[in-house]
Amino acid sequence: MERLNVLRCSLRSEPADNQARQHCFFARRKTICIKLDISTQKLKLINMIRFRLFFNVFAIALIILSCSSENDSLKDPDLNSPPNAGSTQESTIEFLKQNEIKDSIFTINSVVQLNDSSYTLAGGVRYDGNYDKNVLIKLDKYGNREWLEIMEHTSTPRGIEKLFQNGNGYIGYLGSYFGTENSSPLIHFSNTGEVLGEFHNHNMLGLDIIRDENNFVIAGRNQGDLHIQKVTTFGEIIWSRSLQSSSSASSITKLTDGNYISIGGYNFSHPGDYLHKLSPEGQKIWSRHFNGMKVLAISDNGFIAITGRGEELNFARFDEDGNKIWSKELENRSLNDLSTVNIFNYNMEYFVCSYENENFNLNLLVLDPDGNEINLLTIDDLPTANYGAVSKTIDSGIFITRTRHLDQLDFIKLSYETIFTNTPNN
Repeated sequence: MERLNVLRCSLRSEPADNQARQHCFFARRKTICIKLDISTQKLKLINMIRFRLFFNVFAIALIILSCSSENDSLKDPDLNSPPNAGSTQESTIEFLKQNEIKDSIFTINSVVQLNDSSYTLAGGVRYDGNYDKNVLIKLDKYGNREWLEIMEHTSTPRGIEKLFQNGNGYIGYLGSYFGTENSSPLIHFSNTGEVLGEFHNHNMLGLDIIRDENNFVIAGRNQGDLHIQKVTTFGEIIWSRSLQSSSSASSITKLTDGNYISIGGYNFSHPGDYLHKLSPEGQKIWSRHFNGMKVLAISDNGFIAITGRGEELNFARFDEDGNKIWSKELENRSLNDLSTVNIFNYNMEYFVCSYENENFNLNLLVLDPDGNEINLLTIDDLPTANYGAVSKTIDSGIFITRTRHLDQLDFIKLSYETIFTNTPNN
């Protein structure tokens, strides 16, 4: 009689982890003692059968594991639950978060989305009859508030107007500041909203700012002149240029060749050359006879823009020499607030413009590269709603902020599919 250990594979699944939602399969080793009177040939045959059984069961386990992982990745997360710790899922498809506020008026001007799909919002809050105090709000990727920081000592017209991620923290920009005729402060924050430092530049009033590697380029005015300035992250001036008198630059962008495009004059009744191209050193290359509110560089070294003034606004595309390729008229509406107008490039496949229409609702106009209308969405029909920041998300959706009746602050996330094919229901 001879003792033989035979290996059996028992396939079972561990209980599902509700947080990670992963399935784990493994083979358990079980030893069985069998007393057999067996010949050498039969022993070889049993060993071969045993090996094939083990291989087949192992292959089936791998197939089940692969299918389970694919199915999990397609399931939508629970939008009403907080995110799982350590989750690697992308941001949620859509949400509407309504927050009741009391005796306060929030103005949200800028949104930064982090790599984990969470959001940091910047702007101002007004209460007790005071001017706006700077505020930062941190949301998870589902739109739930994680923290809120109000800078009680501040008093500004609109709060923080633009926010940038900076390492593990943030840099906020204020285009104007009470107590100083012309001031463009940069505020450094920790990742929890604590103020680390504030750096003032007292020679211009900024209306737009962009990140340029480790520096910033600001567009605005200086003592009534259209003015462009490049500064370090600590507000130190690298170069400063005045281009035109009795005007202001409202937007600036950097082309793929390193030059800059700025536009302005949207609030001036008289026509003029308010569209400018500048070298990387701030020297004027050319000027064109256009007014406007916004410019955005695109990958062909051209740009898209909101041109015009007052009630005559257009969504237009230009080549790198400032020649207009096409133009699409927006609804008849007098737009004077720069924060309500935004333009986005979807990989040169679509161009999107957000703006308030004549009924004060938010429109999203979608055009193809040739300027043909693909879709026009009106977010809602709420005459008391005021829209703030509108931002493209990392999963090609759009994030929107709005206040309603002065007692509610809403956060809206629209999916790519809604923007380009459907009508949202908010």
